[in-house]
Amino acid sequence: MVSFGVALDEGTMGEIGSVGEFPWGGAAGNKFWIVPVKKLIGIFMVQSISHKTCLSKGFRIMHYQGVVD
Repeated sequence: MVSFGVALDEGTMGEIGSVGEFPWGGAAGNKFWIVPVKKLIGIFMVQSISHKTCLSKGFRIMHYQGVVD
């Protein structure tokens, strides 16, 4: 079974994102998010069991910085 989240409130997400976003995070650091309202898809693939990297957070921030409303 595969499950993912739905962002209902930007204030409770704990990271940059959008209401209506569908995020998912894997056990070894893989992540993806789909933002239908902004027509965005982010895919971050890494194998880091210890999660001692800030790459995912940085990638997500750069992803949103590239959006021009």
